[in-house]
Amino acid sequence: MIISNEGIVLFYATIFILIILLVILLYLIIRKTLENQETLKVDMIKKEIETSLFESISEGKVYERSNRDRFSLKAMEELLKSYSDTVVGTMEIQSITAMADKYLSEGYRKVLKGRNWSKRINALYHIEDFQMHQLSDDVRQLLQSRSITREEVIVSIRFLAATGRFEEVFEFVNERYTDLTDFDYRSILFKLDEPSFGLLVERFSECHPTLQWSILEIISIRKELSYLTFVERIFHLYKGEETGIRALKAIASIGFTTDIEQFYPLGESSEWQERMLFAKLIRFFPSESSYDILATLIHDRNWWVRSQAAQSFTKLSKGRERLIKIMENSHDPYARDIAAEWLQKGEI
Repeated sequence: MIISNEGIVLFYATIFILIILLVILLYLIIRKTLENQETLKVDMIKKEIETSLFESISEGKVYERSNRDRFSLKAMEELLKSYSDTVVGTMEIQSITAMADKYLSEGYRKVLKGRNWSKRINALYHIEDFQMHQLSDDVRQLLQSRSITREEVIVSIRFLAATGRFEEVFEFVNERYTDLTDFDYRSILFKLDEPSFGLLVERFSECHPTLQWSILEIISIRKELSYLTFVERIFHLYKGEETGIRALKAIASIGFTTDIEQFYPLGESSEWQERMLFAKLIRFFPSESSYDILATLIHDRNWWVRSQAAQSFTKLSKGRERLIKIMENSHDPYARDIAAEWLQKGEI
C-alpha cells in the first residue's frame, strides 16, 4: 500500500498535535498538583496560628512569627482578611493594620511595581481592607502610571480618600480622572472624613458636573441637615439644569427647607423630575395647601409624579381620606388607579 506525501504530512502533523496536547495536559496536571500542595501547606499554617493570631487581635497586640516564607505570609494574609471582614472595634482594626504593615507591606510594595495586573489589584484590595496607610505613597505612585487600569484607579483613589489625603484625592477625581461614573465617584467620596468632605463642598464650583452630582447624591443619602443652606443655594444657581434637579433631590431627602413656599412654582414646572421631587418634599409640611397641591399632582400626566403624590398622601394624617375621595370621585382614571394602588400598599 503506497501512502502519498500528503498522507505522510498529515500523519506527522497529527502526531505533533497529540504531543503538544499531552505536554499541555502534563503541565496542567503538574500545576494543579503544586497548587493543591501549596493550599495544603497554607491551610496547615492557618490552623497552627489562627488561635494565637485571633487572641492577639482581640487584645490589640501584634502577633509575632519568625518564619516569613511565602506560605506563612499567605496564611497570614488570608486570616487577616477574614478577620478584617468581621471585626468592628478600633483596637482590633489597629492590630490588623499593624500586623499587615509588619508582615505584608514589603511584598505589596513589590507587587505594586510589578507588571502582573491580577496581583496588583488583589494587593490594592488588601491594602484598602487592612488600612495600610504607610503604603499611601506607593499607591499614589501607581496612580501616576500610564498603564493603570480603571479598576485600579478607583480602588487606589478610594484608599487615598480613607487616608485623609484630600488635596491629592481632589486632584485625581477633578483633574486627572474625570471620566469615571457617578457610582465610582460616590464610592470614593464616601471614604472622605467629614472635614475633608466639607472642603470638597466648599470647592463645589471648581468641580466638573459628574463630580458635583456625586457630592449632591452623598448629601442626599446621608440626609445631613447641616448642608441644607448649601443645597438650597445650588438649587437656585442651577435651576432647570441636572445639577439643580439633584440639589432638589437632596433637599427632598433631607426633608426640610427654610421656606417651602419658594418651591411652590415647581408644581407647574415643565420638568417632571422637579414636579415629582416637589411632591416628595411637600409631605414634610402638612397644611391645606399641601393637600391641594398633592391633589393636583396626583392628576399629573407623568406616572412618576402621580405615584409620588399618592405616596406622599399616605404619609399625611388625612392623606388616606383624600386618596379615598380621589379614587371614588376623580374623573381621571389614572389618578383613580394610582390612588387605589397606594391605598392597597398602605394596608399591606
